[in-house]
Order: sequence, then C-alpha cells, then structure tokens
Amino acid sequence: MQTIIMSILVILVFWNMGSDTDGINGKAGFAFFIGINQVMTALFSVLLTFLMERPVFLREYASKMYGIWPYFVSKSVIETPFQALMPFLFGLFTYFAVGLTADADKFFIFVAILILDVF
Repeated sequence: MQTIIMSILVILVFWNMGSDTDGINGKAGFAFFIGINQVMTALFSVLLTFLMERPVFLREYASKMYGIWPYFVSKSVIETPFQALMPFLFGLFTYFAVGLTADADKFFIFVAILILDVF
C-alpha cells in the first residue's frame, strides 16, 4: 500500500517532464528522491519488523531453539522476494509516467538499480 501511495505522489510531482533544462533538472530530482525513498522504505520496514519480533527472538534464542545466524538467513530468504517486488512495482508505476525514455532496456536497468538500492 505504501508503494502505491508513494508512486501516486511521485507521479503527481514529477508528471511528464520534458527534455529541456527544467525537465533534466526535474529528472535529477526524481532520481535523487526515489533513491532516498527506496533506501528509507527498506530500512524502516526492517527496523520496525525487528522491533516487533525482538521479544520472541530473544525468548527463543535464550531457549537455544536457534542461533542468530539461522534467524538472519531464514528472515533474509523469506523477505527477499517481497523486498524485490516493491521496488519493481514502484518503478513500473513511475518510470513511464515521469517521462523517462520509453525503452525496455533502460526500464529494466532502472528497475534493477531500484532493487539493488533496497539491498
């Protein structure tokens, strides 16, 4: 839901920028904004999730049910598809709406950078 709302806000702010000087400056602002947005979204989702799960983790770790490494690996494996899907959707919604180059190669490079930005 957060991805959809942020996509709509970004589209409203950066809608169909041209290729003139103002458009190029707007695209630079767009690139900066989405880079920061993707990093902060991923960071806060991990922090908030861990804070909610911390008491359970500490109790199970104290009971020697599992260690830190298995918890981290299993959590990462489970959350990786979701953390990759959200930047893909964000890029899908915003790329063409802001007036970036309508080329499949450039679109997939853009989405790959968004996904790498999260990891």
